[in-house]
Amino acid sequence: MKSPILFLSVFLGTIGAVSAQDIRNKVAKIQDGKEPNLLIVPNKSIFGIALGTPQEAVFKKLGKPKAFVVLASSATAAIYQNSIAYLFKDDKLSGVYLNHGIIDSNLVGAFHTEQETYRNIGWKLPNGIRENLSLAKIRKILGDKLEDDPTPYQKSYLDGDQVIHLYFSHYVDRGDDDSAYTLHRILIKPKKASTPAK
Repeated sequence: MKSPILFLSVFLGTIGAVSAQDIRNKVAKIQDGKEPNLLIVPNKSIFGIALGTPQEAVFKKLGKPKAFVVLASSATAAIYQNSIAYLFKDDKLSGVYLNHGIIDSNLVGAFHTEQETYRNIGWKLPNGIRENLSLAKIRKILGDKLEDDPTPYQKSYLDGDQVIHLYFSHYVDRGDDDSAYTLHRILIKPKKASTPAK
């Protein structure tokens, strides 16, 4: 006769194995310790997805977006994690917009029971610009390439065929110089084609 302790151990061990397998079937698989691609390469790729990739191919790779927005007759945006908007032109990937909350939290809460909080994405550009970097450090990286907009909260620069818009938050307790402004939003999109001469 098997002892009650041995029987219970085998029974619980079997349940644990089955339960663990059930949970693993419901979540995305961990890619053998590989970290997600957080690099944005203007004129080339966004988080490892090449610019020009068809919209359906992006959806196949990322899954269904949280929201889909029609921006113009041929321009759309697919929103993921309420912080990443993949931009499409003529149904092909053309840019990206990153923000702490693209859709208003009250609107999201009206249709979703779970509370979603923003987490820093940790994105970065090849030139060293990354989320939460100060304007002072960005000036050192870009030099004369950085264009000053009328407001200190927004800057931009050109990189090949794309324009990169940088948006800053001002931390007043740090003063009023460039080190008090921190990058928290970025918009990368194709620059407007020049109007051909008539």
